[in-house]
Amino acid sequence: MPSSLISQDETISNRDGRIVLRLFVAGETSTYRRAVRYVKAFCKEELDANYELEIVDIIDSPEVAEEMHILATPALVKVSPEPMQRICGDLSDRERLVTELLPQPRPK
Repeated sequence: MPSSLISQDETISNRDGRIVLRLFVAGETSTYRRAVRYVKAFCKEELDANYELEIVDIIDSPEVAEEMHILATPALVKVSPEPMQRICGDLSDRERLVTELLPQPRPK
C-alpha cells in the first residue's frame, strides 16, 4: 500500500496556516484501520478543512520512517507548524490529540 495524501487541497506544498500531519502505520491491519478512523475523525471534527494528512505505510516506505525516526506504529506526527510533535500508540484519546497537536492560544 503506497503512502496516500488525504487533503482538502491538491498538494501538500500549500502549508500556509494548515496543520500538516503524517500518520505512520505498518501494513493494512485492524490497528491500521482503527488509527486511520480515529485520526480522520479528529481532523474532521477539530480541524475542519485546515489540515493535510499523509498516511505512510512503513513497510512500503521504510526510508520515510527512518528519516522521521519512527520506531513504533501507529505514530502521528505533526510536521507543521513547528514545533514538530509525535504521538505513538493509542490514538483514540481525543483530549490527548487536542492537547498535544493543536496550537494553544497564548495568554494575554
